[in-house]
Amino acid sequence: MAVVKFLILILALGASSLALIGPDKQEKVASRAEKPEEVKNVRINGAAARVDLALTMEQRAKGLSGRKKLEPDKGMLFYFDKPGFYSFWMKDMNFPIDIIWIGEDLKVADITEDALPESFPKQFLPEKAAKLVLEVNAGWAKKNGVKEGMPVKIF
Repeated sequence: MAVVKFLILILALGASSLALIGPDKQEKVASRAEKPEEVKNVRINGAAARVDLALTMEQRAKGLSGRKKLEPDKGMLFYFDKPGFYSFWMKDMNFPIDIIWIGEDLKVADITEDALPESFPKQFLPEKAAKLVLEVNAGWAKKNGVKEGMPVKIF
């Protein structure tokens, strides 16, 4: 009986500690636990983008290259195995984009606005390490008031 009471106490403490971390931290915990292949949206500062995923080397290498356009409020989310300074270029791009680097802490690490197709072969690098990168239409970050340090929800 004492063992059962002890286990109940441990479970209760664990549940209460999750409640103590607050709703914004709970979202981060939930986001990290999600399987990347199930992600459909990214939300920053109240603005959501429906995303295509770039999970493999081949998908990341291709990115949005060759597409004629990107629908409004759509984007591509690139996943990397670990945080780093991943460079992006505009090879075979047909439209300008904003590049939003997202840290392992699920906060905006850096933003490059209005990367132009004619900038190729220039490479764009973040100021801080990132684990995820969101590409959206040029002007999306400014239109939605996205700033460095803002929390990112991935769902």
